[in-house]
Amino acid sequence: MIYIILILALVYIIFFFIYKEYQINKANKRLLDIKKYRKSFQEAVEEFKFFMAGSEYFNKKKYTTWNKKFGYLTKKINFNLKKTTTEQDLKELILKYLNYQSNGRQIIDKYNEKFIIKESERISQLLKKLNIENNSDQRRAIVCEEDNTLVIAGAGTGKTQTILGKVAYLYRMKNIKPEEILLLSFTKKAEQELKNRVYKINKRFNISTFNGIGYSIIGKASGYKPSVAFGNDKDFVKLINDEINSKLQSSSHFLSLATNYFLYYLYPIILVPGYETKDEYYKSLKTGNIFTIKRERVKSIQEAMIANFLYSHKINYKYEEFYKHKTIDKDYAQYKPDFYLSDYDVYLEHFGIDRNRKTHFTKDEEQNKRDSVKYAKDMKIKRNFHSQYKTKLIETYSYEFFEGDWQEKLTEKLTQNRVKLEKRNDDEILEEIRKSEYVRLISLLMRTFINLIKSGDYSLDTIKNKFKTNKDARGIAFMQIFEPIFKAYHDYLKEKNLIDFNDMLLIAADYVSKEKFIHSYKYIIIDEFQDFSFSKLKLIKAMMAQNSQTRLFCVGDDWQSIFRFSGADVNLMFNFEKYLGFTKTLKLEECHRFSNQLAEISNNFILKNDHQLKKRLFSDSQIRVAPLQIIYKDSKNDSVPLKNILEAINNFAQKNDKIIKKVLLLGRFHHNRPVGIKDWRYSNIENIEFLTIHKAKGLTCDFAIILNNETGKYGFPSNIADDPLINSVLSEIDPSEHSEERRLMYVAMTRARFQVFLIVDKKNKSSFIFELEKNNEEGEKIKRCFECKGEMVVRLSKYGKFYGCSNFPDCRYTEEIYSQNEDVNYDTIDKKNIEIELSFAGRSSSKNLVF
Repeated sequence: MIYIILILALVYIIFFFIYKEYQINKANKRLLDIKKYRKSFQEAVEEFKFFMAGSEYFNKKKYTTWNKKFGYLTKKINFNLKKTTTEQDLKELILKYLNYQSNGRQIIDKYNEKFIIKESERISQLLKKLNIENNSDQRRAIVCEEDNTLVIAGAGTGKTQTILGKVAYLYRMKNIKPEEILLLSFTKKAEQELKNRVYKINKRFNISTFNGIGYSIIGKASGYKPSVAFGNDKDFVKLINDEINSKLQSSSHFLSLATNYFLYYLYPIILVPGYETKDEYYKSLKTGNIFTIKRERVKSIQEAMIANFLYSHKINYKYEEFYKHKTIDKDYAQYKPDFYLSDYDVYLEHFGIDRNRKTHFTKDEEQNKRDSVKYAKDMKIKRNFHSQYKTKLIETYSYEFFEGDWQEKLTEKLTQNRVKLEKRNDDEILEEIRKSEYVRLISLLMRTFINLIKSGDYSLDTIKNKFKTNKDARGIAFMQIFEPIFKAYHDYLKEKNLIDFNDMLLIAADYVSKEKFIHSYKYIIIDEFQDFSFSKLKLIKAMMAQNSQTRLFCVGDDWQSIFRFSGADVNLMFNFEKYLGFTKTLKLEECHRFSNQLAEISNNFILKNDHQLKKRLFSDSQIRVAPLQIIYKDSKNDSVPLKNILEAINNFAQKNDKIIKKVLLLGRFHHNRPVGIKDWRYSNIENIEFLTIHKAKGLTCDFAIILNNETGKYGFPSNIADDPLINSVLSEIDPSEHSEERRLMYVAMTRARFQVFLIVDKKNKSSFIFELEKNNEEGEKIKRCFECKGEMVVRLSKYGKFYGCSNFPDCRYTEEIYSQNEDVNYDTIDKKNIEIELSFAGRSSSKNLVF
């Protein structure tokens, strides 16, 4: 047996060597067959080496062109080249080619990195000569010559200086003619700023807004320039507002649809809350902005819908009125049912539970389990009251709203209790609507919707089908009133022979695509790219397609994307490469405007948004006092705390022989402008100016004072800007609550070189203020509530001091104090000390001012 095995092994070895020799001979023969392509392989290797000679950036277009030109050679090598034993020089040549072909991206990236470092050093003298401030990150961005370059530039990191440096580099060192460079901005103000600075290099550069270039293209391509509708956003919103009011008055069908929307769909029904802790939930109750059609403030959206149902069916009710029987004792306050139907002596309680009788106030499932037990106990107590005193109780539940049949269920329960339902006339409901600002609010939402639909070139059917597919009753109700307004908007443009800005860009893009307009730009430089829209994208893509040698250089900060209402979609920045092709992405994170402390505060604030590009600003500068200070007021009037801050700044400047160049007063809305501001005079403050935060974007001041940090219809954050309906016309869903408003607050927080002040009504704080207060506690020893994670504060009762939760009466958790030396906190906030610093640490002394 062993002999047989040995013979078989020997046969296998012989066969193996014969087969190996066969393979070698075969490979050698195939190598000889492609020898005729030696010259082509040589040319491919030499051309690749030439690109890496060190004098030029090796961009993707060069590599793509090289691949297309020599890609056919790869198909010729359909054998194992490593097995060949002849033509060693040819073999090595082909292996070099294959290395460039398969590992080209890695080789190019390493080469380009070395090129950038070398070229960055080379341009230092040029930038110094032109007084263009720069650092290593800015120089890297300036010399990057990729097909598409995206520079993510944080607030105060030298975005404009980088653009100036890029222009100077192209003109002075790359010998690009001014006429071959197009610089685009988004506003006339930004356009003028670029002109003021770029024209110092050469006045022949093409600098324009997107609207300006679109208008110019249409004029040159068609021979005439059409009239553009709406010189400003105010006129646009007014047209929508007028159309809604007109249809409410003239169309009973539209009135019926509109009253249905305002009664039951004005607010989104949130199925799963996004609160991390119960403390956040309780804070949301305090900052709640939920009102009934009769302008009553209620605790939840579902309660508002119930109240509106009762009102629309002529059922009188009282919200959270004390129960008519005494229930107060040492453990519980007097019971207040949600609704009392006074004409029928019937109570209605709404319970926030699912079908399994569980509550879901937070994302913490363990917390939800504890809450469910406590909630069930509270439900039992309430039911016992009604059982004990033999009062009638109707119960409604959250799951009825999620399942969509809550109105039918409520109708049945009311009828069983002999409550008469009579449909209120739509005209009567309209009177209540007119007393509120619902029409104005819905006009703002429709303005944003129109801009995003037109910019993205969506059809109404696409949006309607999206809502139907998702079984989104609110979206369906909205489209029923939006569609006739959208049609009226287009009829208005047609009747007046006008186009809007989105039309203008799309028409211009079409002219470029059809080559009715030919451009000669080698470089397109776009400022504030975070405000890009799909209509602008189509124009730029058409221009890039027309000239394959055109390079794109974009600078922006997704953290400052605040113009969604005009059609901007920040997802275009997130997915830059998807829409525009291979891209080199660089970051500017070193802040030159403000201190590192403010950089950290603003970083932590904006990073609460999940859907954004990750970066982290830093600064070498330090400030010795709080860079962001919250100043509390006791009334709706901002003038007292505002003047106190200005006087403190002015007094400090006087004592230190300083002149304050600019103080910006920033408001979320135009009506936040303080009365009489033009008459305010301070000896050591040159300029005090009020601007909306949108208008202030891109500006710098010494001190910024942010007004109206409150909750309410026109509070900050505003619910209008971040209505979930908008996600249906964005390219990607923006999952974070108040994402656009958070970016707007970030813009406001990052305007000042020295300090930022926020004026706050301590009885009506916004959710952002609660968050900033909590962040300011970092480093301090804060005792947290075991139940809800709120702050435990020292209180005083007739029995002495104790710890109570700051969320009382929503949270009643208490703890004993074992040391009576704790400071008593009576839940009052004294006037905050205002601390002023005019220079960063190391360059000036600071001083606290108290009043």
